[in-house]
Amino acid sequence: MDLSNNTLTREIPPSISELRNLTLLNLFRNRIDGAIPPFIGDLPELEVLQLWENNFNGSIPAQLGSTDNLQLLDLSSNRLTGSLPDTLYTGNCLQTLITLDNYLFGPIPDSLGRCESLNRIQMDDNFLNGSILSGLLNLPNLAQVELQDNLLT
Repeated sequence: MDLSNNTLTREIPPSISELRNLTLLNLFRNRIDGAIPPFIGDLPELEVLQLWENNFNGSIPAQLGSTDNLQLLDLSSNRLTGSLPDTLYTGNCLQTLITLDNYLFGPIPDSLGRCESLNRIQMDDNFLNGSILSGLLNLPNLAQVELQDNLLT
């Protein structure tokens, strides 16, 4: 389902959760606000979730990592706050994680350094703190890491 580049507003309707075979949900470049609904994590076949350039706020739901098929997650250019959930990477299928240009804070979760499927990480322009995980340097497929403009030590 690709509804990107529209003028959609309000929240994502709960009826989306009934699309059990959905593999792609593109809602980028809209005006959707509110929190990212946890029920998106109940879409068992979801492989691509792109919600960038909206007005989402609140924290990233831990349930987003409950699907074993998620390969691309782009939540960039929103107003998301809170820390990165440790559960986003449990399926070990995630290849691309983009959370740049938000208000995320806290350390980079240890589980990110164990997600061997990752090849691209862009988490720049947030308020992430702590140290860069040594596990990131050992990920076999990682080709791009962007962590600039954070509070890392």
